[in-house]
Amino acid sequence: MAEPTQTRARPRHLLLAAPGFALAATLIAGIVRSFGIDLAKVGAELSDRALPVIAIVAACLTIQFGLSAVKWMQVYRRVAGDAVPASGNLAVQFFYVALSGLFAQLLTAYLASILVRGFAERLHFRRRFALGASVSMYEQLFDAVALGIVGAPVVALLALGASPLAALGAGLAGALLVIPIVRLALRAGHPLQFAARLLPRWLPFAGAIKASSEVAREMELDAPPLVTRLLALSLLRYGAIAARTALVAVLLIPGLGLVSATTGFAAIQLSALLALTPGNIGITEWGWAGFGLYLGRDAAIFAAFALTLRAVTIVVTAAIVAIAGALAWGSLRATR
Repeated sequence: MAEPTQTRARPRHLLLAAPGFALAATLIAGIVRSFGIDLAKVGAELSDRALPVIAIVAACLTIQFGLSAVKWMQVYRRVAGDAVPASGNLAVQFFYVALSGLFAQLLTAYLASILVRGFAERLHFRRRFALGASVSMYEQLFDAVALGIVGAPVVALLALGASPLAALGAGLAGALLVIPIVRLALRAGHPLQFAARLLPRWLPFAGAIKASSEVAREMELDAPPLVTRLLALSLLRYGAIAARTALVAVLLIPGLGLVSATTGFAAIQLSALLALTPGNIGITEWGWAGFGLYLGRDAAIFAAFALTLRAVTIVVTAAIVAIAGALAWGSLRATR
């Protein structure tokens, strides 16, 4: 399949990370100071539950990265057709997905994926950097749909005073209904491309998202069966992230139920769409503090949980990257 004309990645996107870092640092410092969080005490309390927390985070991250790698493979095989090189295997793609997950703590998730995937396309998969970047952005549209279709009704119902159970029920209903709705919409056109055209220009990466949707159309990545599979994989990936957060929250926050923890995740995770800080650092922590207040609980405990989960996630992700890198290197050596 011939490659379409592509737009170059804009250097100004890299500059967006600088104010994001400043905002993240300000928010983290503010939450530690505002709630008097003793980080040493938080670390000591984690040590009592370290093993189950690490096990949950490692299992859920492995599932999340695995689903993302499968999603990438679905798109890549469509793009490359019969010309898939030996390096285009799941082990290699898993490594790069995990690596982008680690870099997402330093950059926004959108930018980290674009840079890592673009590099992988150029180094291993015999494609141009711009192709990997465009296809990566297109794939992330499905992740954004999954995030929004669950989070938006949850936030709306919580704002109206509904119980966490009712709000979560609305979010789950959205997740169950979105695929049949998209299937119907595909008969009239491509709903993701239509939605991309409606994005306001002030949103981060709005222009890149629109460009990537056009590249996807040119490369026939908008075929209904592929769109349905990508959306289903994004929903499952979202579920893995939700499970990681909710299960650890139940372990670390006394008296918090699984329903409330999952509802809090769905509401807070919606803020990641704005990509204001690297890894949503600071925003997620303040979100959990606010959710604690919403439940009438001690906000400091919820904020400390969010800080703990982030720290554990970064460490475990780095370990997964190291293991996946060794496996990918062995896989590449075996194909030579």
